[in-house]
Amino acid sequence: MKALARALEEKLDKNVDRLFKKSEQKPKLNVNQVQNTIGIKLDSLSKLLKLYPYDTHGQLQQPLKPLSEKEVEAVHVICPASMECQTITCSHHSILLETRDRDVPEVTLIKNMKIYNRVHVLSGKCPTCGTVYYGDHESSQQNGMEGGRSKFYLNFAKYLKVGQSLWVDRIFSGAVINGTYSFHASSASFAEFFGMIPFGQLRKII
Repeated sequence: MKALARALEEKLDKNVDRLFKKSEQKPKLNVNQVQNTIGIKLDSLSKLLKLYPYDTHGQLQQPLKPLSEKEVEAVHVICPASMECQTITCSHHSILLETRDRDVPEVTLIKNMKIYNRVHVLSGKCPTCGTVYYGDHESSQQNGMEGGRSKFYLNFAKYLKVGQSLWVDRIFSGAVINGTYSFHASSASFAEFFGMIPFGQLRKII
């Protein structure tokens, strides 16, 4: 527990003060006392979360089961980067959800070389000018073309759509491009490495 407290103190660095109440007067404690105090807090937290394997007499009841990261991982949603319409004529009008909740598409997202399934993709539409905002591009009515629309892909987009139901982040797309052009790796080798990604979709990144 003390080793965990020391690692937590090093991780938080200057923010370690947030673990202490004003009455505990953390600045007056030496290094050993700081780690002991953090250890006591961690011990109390483990008991509160029922992650303490011992009874009141200090006897081991049963080893702790491994925790699944999937239960505590973040929920990802791909949405437009803009929160308001960017056209000059709309004067920063708010954008509204373009599709109904039941029609929001669910896709596969590759982020930090990890695959996330059933990620919701949201798109917004300005009710004034009709400009549609997506996670990686914007679509607006083109002047002089009846019914025609123009697309503007965003250089600062966090995620890129590379298939019918596949989105990737810049780390993955950059790795594929660098691996292909610098190390002559094939798109098939990337698809084989990840297993779940269809070969045809992965080729669209290159």
